[in-house]
Amino acid sequence: MTTSGRRDPAQQSTPAGSPLGSAPGGAATPPGSASSTRRIVLLVAIVLVAIPFLIALWMLFTAAASALDTEGRGATLLLSAFTMLATGVVLLALIPWVFSKDVRMRAILITTAGYLLMSLVVGLTLSIASGAPAD
Repeated sequence: MTTSGRRDPAQQSTPAGSPLGSAPGGAATPPGSASSTRRIVLLVAIVLVAIPFLIALWMLFTAAASALDTEGRGATLLLSAFTMLATGVVLLALIPWVFSKDVRMRAILITTAGYLLMSLVVGLTLSIASGAPAD
């Protein structure tokens, strides 16, 4: 304390009476725990979305490699292509948020390029698997 009776700003407390930086209930939160918790939740969400993406990728390639007269081949191709494109958009939205702010724009560019490449592969696979003659 200073001689004027005023407190040093570093020793002041919040209006509720708890020191700055402490959580309700008296448990102090570490400074990086909120961002690490956010990253863990995002990584779990990414894994949960990546599982159907990989299953659809497997379905697309197995259906494309099957014989042309296989029953249900076209439905499998379309369903797997749609699932890959839909889950790819969700992954495109989730992946950049795992990274810190300084590299997030680079992650957005890389995931967007990856999504465009994946869309091109899906389109080529569908056109080749349809049996359409090349002009």
